[in-house]
Amino acid sequence: MEYPGLPETTVKRASPTKRRKLSADTKRRLIIESAERIFATRGFHDTTIADISDDSGVHEASIFQYFKTKENLIVTVPERHLKETLAGITEHLQGMKGAEPKIRKLMWHQLRDLSVNKNYTSILLRELRTLPAFYQSPAYEMIRKYSAFAVEAIREGIRDQEVDPDIEVILVLEMIFGAIDSIVLRWLFFGDPYDPNEAADALCSLIRAAIWRREQPAGNGYGDEPSRGELRRRTIMKVAAEVFGKKGYGGATISEIAGRAGIAEASIYQYFKSKEQLLLSVPGTWFIDLADELERVFSGALNPHERLQCLLRRWALDFQIREWETRVLILELYRNPKYYESQEFRNTRRFWELIKSTVEEGRRSGHFRKDFEIGYYLHLVQGAFEHEALARMMLSRKQPTIAGTEQMINLLLRAIKA
Repeated sequence: MEYPGLPETTVKRASPTKRRKLSADTKRRLIIESAERIFATRGFHDTTIADISDDSGVHEASIFQYFKTKENLIVTVPERHLKETLAGITEHLQGMKGAEPKIRKLMWHQLRDLSVNKNYTSILLRELRTLPAFYQSPAYEMIRKYSAFAVEAIREGIRDQEVDPDIEVILVLEMIFGAIDSIVLRWLFFGDPYDPNEAADALCSLIRAAIWRREQPAGNGYGDEPSRGELRRRTIMKVAAEVFGKKGYGGATISEIAGRAGIAEASIYQYFKSKEQLLLSVPGTWFIDLADELERVFSGALNPHERLQCLLRRWALDFQIREWETRVLILELYRNPKYYESQEFRNTRRFWELIKSTVEEGRRSGHFRKDFEIGYYLHLVQGAFEHEALARMMLSRKQPTIAGTEQMINLLLRAIKA
């Protein structure tokens, strides 16, 4: 399967005379331009420095004077594009106020830029995202600066009392940039065109619904969001279960549990009077919840909101406990064109059809609102968890806490909740 829209490279060997006349700056530019074309067409592993030498007209030995390794060369390729992107978004945001218009502008700008140059986009999303050296490069630092604009926009919304102050900003970033990646990758692999304006409007609407403050919480009896205190309590219990399980009651300490939970030791005593009470609380409502869930499943009593919540929890859980399968899926298969022709890919469609049908049923029943595009919502769900997992693998982030996972699920539910 050829990469959609990526032109075949025509290799022409330049004459020695032409090579001698090139200035240093021109040589470097020609090397990078050739590298961009060939890496996008053939991929990082199937491209050689000799290929780039033949295409650029720069002697192979000279290329190593500018770039020590092939890896060093590919991580340099996106720099000129990202410099333009940063300059562009900086200008666009000048004088703009308000979280919502800034978030929409950031999404539109990213979607637009990635749609302009397919070679650059293919290298960025298919090759560099899974290359460890990229995360230590100047190019990735530029991406971090771009993400910082989104962080500041969300924090502005919190300061203006528009955005829910209890949200974890990093989760919102995973949703935004994960959804964008999902949309653009589908364009790369399947040739599905997207309109940056339409996509930015759809995603911004979903993000706004997910993170904006609501005057009154929806106390409608299905899937109410746990409070911040309840999420912290669950985190303590989850960590305590691991520590007690590994060290036993005698070997476990409140200090260690607090450290692993990322909270002050004194905070634990706001929820549990003693170490013994914490031990007794570890099972929590496990068996009650299990029995209730099984009874609802067997009786068919789960409404669409509850069913979608279960599907999202299972998706999140599998991404965390199936560590090696997830690593192969995200780092190897998602960027491999042959995967999308395989039975294994067709098997994944069953899961997404289940989510889609659940959302459609929820729209009919009134559990979910109707003014959103289901396709963009699926991109939001897929991108959010995959972006989190990719960051965990490539940036050595810790496994998300149960509280963080629950908040991500609740944000995705809020995005479409009626």
